[in-house]
Amino acid sequence: MTRPTAPVHIYLSTGCVHGDTVLPDGRTGHEYCQTEAQRYDGTVKKAASCKVCRAPCICSCHTGQETAGGHEHIAEPT
Repeated sequence: MTRPTAPVHIYLSTGCVHGDTVLPDGRTGHEYCQTEAQRYDGTVKKAASCKVCRAPCICSCHTGQETAGGHEHIAEPT
C-alpha cells in the first residue's frame, strides 16, 4: 500500500511579501526570510522555508529569477 501524496504547498514568506521594507530590527523582509532564527519553542526557523512543512519560499530573491522591474510579488489585498 502506498501513502497518499500530500498536497503541494506554495509558500511565500511574509518577509518576502514585505520585500525591501525595513523591519524594526534593521533588516528588510527579504533578509529576514533568508536568515535562520531561534523560535519561541527552542527550535530553529530554517531560512527561506515554511515553518510547518519546510516548503521552499517561491520569492525571486531566493530563486534568482528577478523580473525587469525587480522582485515580483503577490499583490496584497486592497
